[in-house]
Amino acid sequence: MNRGYNPALEEIVLTAEGIKHNTFNKSGMHPVEFKVLIRQRKVETVSAGGIALPDSLTEKEQWKESLAQVVEMGSRAFFDCPDDKPEVGSWVVYREYAGFKFEGKDGDEYQLINDKDVMAGYDYE
Repeated sequence: MNRGYNPALEEIVLTAEGIKHNTFNKSGMHPVEFKVLIRQRKVETVSAGGIALPDSLTEKEQWKESLAQVVEMGSRAFFDCPDDKPEVGSWVVYREYAGFKFEGKDGDEYQLINDKDVMAGYDYE
C-alpha cells in the first residue's frame, strides 16, 4: 500500500536516547508495538468566503472522518502482513470508533489506533 508515498516523509532521526523517530510526526506521541498514529483529514465547516456551511453539507462529508494520513507506526505494526503495510504519509480508511483522539503539540488532531483497525489504503491525491 504505497499510495501517496513520499520518501521525504520517512526521514528518521536518532535521538540521544538511541530511539529512532520520524520527523514527519509533530504530535509529540510515538506509537509502540502494533499501534499506528494517524492524522485525520480536516473537514471544513466554513467556506473560503467565510460563510458557515450548513449541517446538511457537512454531513455528506462525514465519511471523511474515517480517512486519515499515516504519521508513524510502532515497530510491530503490520508485522503479520508486511505486503499490505501502508507507508508513512499514505492515506488509509480506518474504523470510525477505533483508538483514541488527542491534540498534538502542533495543535492538529491525531488518533492512535491498532494496526488491525486500518481497513484499506486510499488514493487521496
